[in-house]
Amino acid sequence: MIFPELKVNPLDRKRLSFLDGYFYLGRNMIRDSHGEGIARRLIQSFDAQEIQDYPDVDSTLKKLQSFLNVPKKNLFLTQGIEGGIKSLLETYDLSHSKACILEPTYKMYEIFCKSYGVDLIKLKSFDISDIKKIIPKLSILFIDNPKCHFENFFELEEIKKLIRECKKHNVLFFLDEAYEGFGAKSFLKNTPDFFDNEEYDNVILACSFSKKYALPSIKSGFLIMNEKVRKCLSSTSLSYELNYFACQTINFVIDNFSYFENFSDRIIKEREALKKRLSDLKEIKVYGDYTHTLRIHSSEPAIKKIESSFRKNKIILNKIDKTNLLITVSLNENIKSRILKSLDDYREKNW
Repeated sequence: MIFPELKVNPLDRKRLSFLDGYFYLGRNMIRDSHGEGIARRLIQSFDAQEIQDYPDVDSTLKKLQSFLNVPKKNLFLTQGIEGGIKSLLETYDLSHSKACILEPTYKMYEIFCKSYGVDLIKLKSFDISDIKKIIPKLSILFIDNPKCHFENFFELEEIKKLIRECKKHNVLFFLDEAYEGFGAKSFLKNTPDFFDNEEYDNVILACSFSKKYALPSIKSGFLIMNEKVRKCLSSTSLSYELNYFACQTINFVIDNFSYFENFSDRIIKEREALKKRLSDLKEIKVYGDYTHTLRIHSSEPAIKKIESSFRKNKIILNKIDKTNLLITVSLNENIKSRILKSLDDYREKNW
């Protein structure tokens, strides 16, 4: 059979495999931190009859717009931030144009750009002047702020400088705030009406329920942007952007926001406590002020020993490179005790 010409570049994609019984604290998920009480209440909120109906996405959208104080015309529900990236690249013809990411970053940026034929520039610099130099070559600039891995954070005025430079060259500015809520200032909270301001009509703000609310299983997020861009994206959206369980969970988060707001504060407190314990180890430097993760930096031999100590206690960390590891904070007592045991094991052998 002769198929129509492909619009995308086919990629050989594979799912990650995981070892049973291990805790993966390098996947940027806050593992097992919601207590049984809140989880039980969430499950009890599911309605047996509603499960058999199509999801009431519009009701969730209205609830979210009231919660965020963002008009419906500027709000677009997505299946996680990656759903927003995909919607953007399949709506606008960016094939053979250029996009830029600041490495390291979320892998799906690269995957979707390859798939849709976008030439991707991987900039290994967080210097504003270096980024501004490359903007005239681009059609879209992807910025995740704060940035996980190396914990770079652009202040509000720096972000506005980049937005202005992008606007001057007709470049879309995609601002990914997946890690907002752990110490970084939010663009939306500090520029609340940006979506109705012509000065920011090239900005697409992406947010997620995966990090701040520790709910990656619902794969839900949203984009905020001007009405014209929102209408374009909605032209290619699914009839029901999210399923019933995702919608109901978002409703639950909004109705129980005081718990989730306190949850973020608890993560920050635990992050600082873990940072202190790690900093007490010889030859170790620890970084982390804006996300729910910490970067452990040391020599290559020391990193191998730390990685081995954690693996012995069935914890897998994210090895960024030969001298850097990433660990995600958890409130789960079992995981916390394993972390402490791993640190004790390392200390005994290397003190």
